[in-house]
Parts: sequence; C-alpha cells; structure tokens
Amino acid sequence: MIRAARPADAPMLARLHVQSWRETYPGLLPETEIAARGYKVRLAQWRNQIARGDSRIALLPALGFAQMGPQRDAGFARAGYTEELYCIYLLHAGQGRGQGRALLGAVRGEAPFTALVLAGNGPACGFYRAMGGTELLRRMDHVGLAATEEIAFGFGAPNPD
Repeated sequence: MIRAARPADAPMLARLHVQSWRETYPGLLPETEIAARGYKVRLAQWRNQIARGDSRIALLPALGFAQMGPQRDAGFARAGYTEELYCIYLLHAGQGRGQGRALLGAVRGEAPFTALVLAGNGPACGFYRAMGGTELLRRMDHVGLAATEEIAFGFGAPNPD
C-alpha cells in the first residue's frame, strides 16, 4: 500500500535509495559515485527532506518511493513547468506491475512538471514516455565527479506567460 512518508520512514527510504542505485546505475555511473552515496548519506538526506515538508514523498514499503515538489530549474519554471519529479525509484522486484505508475500518481499534482533521467537509462526513459512525458532537451551535467548526459522530460501543458 502506497502512503505518504513519515519521519520514522527515513531509514527505509535510505535503504531503498541505496539499493535502487546499486540496481540501476552500474554501467551508467562509476562505482565510486554509487558508493559515495551510502546509507548514512541517504539517511541524513531523507531525514532532512521529510522534516522540510516542502515536497510530496510517497512510499511503497520495501519496494520504492517517489518525491515531487517545486521546480528547481529556473528555465523550466519560466517555461511553465512549475513542479519537478525529484526522483522515483522502484526496486527491480517491484517493476513491471504498475507500481511505478502508482507511485507517480501518488505524488503527481495538477501542475505541469519535469523529470530528469540519465540518457543511458533506457528503462526509465521508456517509463517516462509511457507516462506521457515529452523529451524537452538533453544536456550535460555531473553526478559528483562523473560527467553525465541527462534528458529532461516534460509532463502536462505548461501555462504560457
């Protein structure tokens, strides 16, 4: 059952985050970058995120989570994408059963939003396209010291100014 994350869920979110990175990013990110984001780092991150309360965090216990909140990229905000899907992670054991769609639905509001994904992450790109995302742009970025290419997907029609 998907539910809103609570402060007591920070340890579970941290474990899921670490495990999902270990399942998702080998071959896309150097092992040093994956290892640099271990349990203690993720625990502090999730305690902080939950305490701040400025985003929606949905948890599917033991399988995955999603987080959405205000747009962090000024360019996308100016274009009318006022929200951003910060992350959605679902362990391999929960994929292919509609759980990703349900997690997205649990955090999605009415506003247009963006989601960023590493260009080499074919399953995530396919998921975003299946959920109605349109590729807005590709750009270079960094994860720690690793240069990466990311794809920005847009969802919903932005409101023109």
